[in-house]
Amino acid sequence: MKECSAEFPTSIAFVLDYTKNALTDTLSQQLQVINFLRASKMILIF
Repeated sequence: MKECSAEFPTSIAFVLDYTKNALTDTLSQQLQVINFLRASKMILIF
């Protein structure tokens, strides 16, 4: 039981860290898409 409870918080921290990284990656990808769309809009205007 002790081994499980010792590993449990570590796995939670790992999952939280992984989720945070995944969210950050998704946000940066969305920003890149938005920037790309803005750039292509400017090209279309000119």
